[in-house]
Amino acid sequence: MTEREPTAPDGQAADHPADQSADARRKVERPGASKAAPAGADLPPPFLFLRHGETDWNVEGRCQGQLDIALNALGRAQAERAAEALATASISRIVSSPLRRARNTADAVARLRGMSVEEDPGLKEVHLGAHQGELHAGWTPDFWRGRYDPPAGERRDMFYERSVTAILRNAARGPDVLIVAHGGLWRALRTWVSLDLEVPRMPNAIPIRVTPAPGAWRVEPLLPLPEVLQGGEIFGDVDGGAP
Repeated sequence: MTEREPTAPDGQAADHPADQSADARRKVERPGASKAAPAGADLPPPFLFLRHGETDWNVEGRCQGQLDIALNALGRAQAERAAEALATASISRIVSSPLRRARNTADAVARLRGMSVEEDPGLKEVHLGAHQGELHAGWTPDFWRGRYDPPAGERRDMFYERSVTAILRNAARGPDVLIVAHGGLWRALRTWVSLDLEVPRMPNAIPIRVTPAPGAWRVEPLLPLPEVLQGGEIFGDVDGGAP
């Protein structure tokens, strides 16, 4: 099976022209989140991160947020491939977002290894409020800059705090906890801490081993990253424009 190019995280879009005027958007000027990595004895042990497999809404560029969208056929195959890549990895427990695109990806790993899956609601994707179900549009980069709050949704900084807290809480139960979640959570983590390999657009179902360390945390993909993620332009500061 030939894989499509990786799609953007659930709360993140590829380039789209703005479809709202500046006056029509509700913008809130806030400073960007600073990197505040735990240090020394506060560092969590090594852990693994796995974004869910592909969904049809990923392909369409539609905002999933916390809507419970299922994996498509390719996404299910990606989950099985990730499970095979993790077949001999050291994994002490598997913790997943309860949204089924993540949970079903976690189940593929658990079946192969004879393990159970725990759920943590803190690992859910960002809630995009009234925009959930819509195509990504011009408000998306403003949201990631912290300048726009989706109506009836989560503020970016609240999402960052909630999701990074959940990642660190579960990682601390390790070593070698596998966290299965969403692209927005990876974005939150890479904003909160420094990583030695920038992967701003987390591909679907590529297991990543993360080793916290003073300074930059070490990142090791356990499957090859798609070539589209190895080009120079994508490794810039995606918070400065539409991802």
